Amino acid sequence: MARSLLILALLLAGAPAAAETDDALAKQYYKLGEELYNRADYEGALKQFTQAYQLSKRPALLYNMARCHESLGQHERAIEVYNDYLKSSPDNPAVIQARIANLRRLIEKRKETTPTPTTTATPTPTPDPISPTPDRRPLRWPGWITLGAGGALLVTGLALGLRAKSKESEAEEANQRGEDYLTTKSIEDAGRNLSKAAIAISVVGGVAAATGAVLLVLDARRPTAERRAWLVPVVAPGAVALTGHLRF
Repeated sequence: MARSLLILALLLAGAPAAAETDDALAKQYYKLGEELYNRADYEGALKQFTQAYQLSKRPALLYNMARCHESLGQHERAIEVYNDYLKSSPDNPAVIQARIANLRRLIEKRKETTPTPTTTATPTPTPDPISPTPDRRPLRWPGWITLGAGGALLVTGLALGLRAKSKESEAEEANQRGEDYLTTKSIEDAGRNLSKAAIAISVVGGVAAATGAVLLVLDARRPTAERRAWLVPVVAPGAVALTGHLRF
């Protein structure tokens, strides 16, 4: 070759009869390795040459193995195998020594061009800016609003109750003065209507105030985990109910 591999066909042909089987198999490995080497499959060729060497122990195969290591860029290993080959006293020691010297120059050049890793200081982590804390007490403001509205309704109910009492007193005075029935009845009806309104508004106000108080209690006892509560007073003819939902 143009190929720089050592041709072993003649060497293997003269093998002793006792080793004919191993040599025949080594010859097959060698031929396959040669084909792979010519196709630039240096790793595959190295495996075949290594198999052939293990069977035949022919020193010339060391040269071929070293050439594969050299082609694969495994310069240190190539030098080791070339030195093993030199121990067999080959016919071309000067060529092998020149190859070894060239490989050592390549190794030194590679070391010079390889950048030395530098130790970089680990940046000190800076704390994140303080972000606004989300409201963890969503029941507080609804509780106060509902409690306040309930209180306002209770005050309104009380005022209407006082007006109803005033109408009752006015109806009694009308009776004592001997007013006609229609006049007295209209005053009594107005008083009864005011009394009913006072009772209804007072009940709604009481329920609202109680709802607000419950919301505030739940808010005060609320754990870290998310919790929501809705409590709504419902007033129906003849009944007052408290409906809502509590979610954990």
